[in-house]
Amino acid sequence: MGKGKQKVVEDHGKGKEAEHHYLKENEAKEAKKAREAELKAKETKKTKEAELKAKKAKEEKQAMMAELKAEKAKKAKNAKEAMLA
Repeated sequence: MGKGKQKVVEDHGKGKEAEHHYLKENEAKEAKKAREAELKAKETKKTKEAELKAKKAKEEKQAMMAELKAEKAKKAKNAKEAMLA
């Protein structure tokens, strides 16, 4: 990495200006990496939220099905008792 910096300075032959240019490019690369990491984090967050939403919907559906089964069993029990009476 040190050699790359030296080369930029030598290639431009402008001393501190070339070094400043190199640092500016480095900052731009770091900023780009940071943006990419942020986007990836947002995607991961959206994926997790979607998974949680799906899990919650599945649990709600299971609860509703259990409720319907209980109601159906209660009606069947009442019908059986009515027939026996």
